[in-house]
Amino acid sequence: MAARLEIVDLNMRRREPELDAKNRELSAKAAHLAQTSSIIETFRDALAKIPMPDPMLVELLEEMSGSISSEDEWESFKMHFEAAHPRFFAALLERAPQLWPTELRLCAYPRMNLSSKQIGAMLNVRESSVNNNRSRIRSKLDLPGGQALLDYLFSL
Repeated sequence: MAARLEIVDLNMRRREPELDAKNRELSAKAAHLAQTSSIIETFRDALAKIPMPDPMLVELLEEMSGSISSEDEWESFKMHFEAAHPRFFAALLERAPQLWPTELRLCAYPRMNLSSKQIGAMLNVRESSVNNNRSRIRSKLDLPGGQALLDYLFSL
């Protein structure tokens, strides 16, 4: 039994550098998404202050906003996320199969230490919408009264 535990421990130690590398890659991807979203949000705020903005500029900004939240971008992020946290989405869906894809995103991003404001910018929604959705997710997961959603997500 002790030899088996030693083998498991050795395997875990061998995989640790790989997991660290995947987490760094995932963090870089999340930081890039957050930074790009922040730049777009800054442009959007500046555009809102212009009395009669050029329609082409408005269209370009909307196209940029759409590209950030595109399905391809999410699939790329999800692939990297699952490499670092293989059972995360499966565990969520086992507990609450009724979670929507957008709700799964809202569960993954905090795991990368992104704030509600950053998540809102990435998804092109307000911070209050992110918080409202988190409340719905907490209900769907049927978490015990004292357990915070973030604590649960980090336990997966």
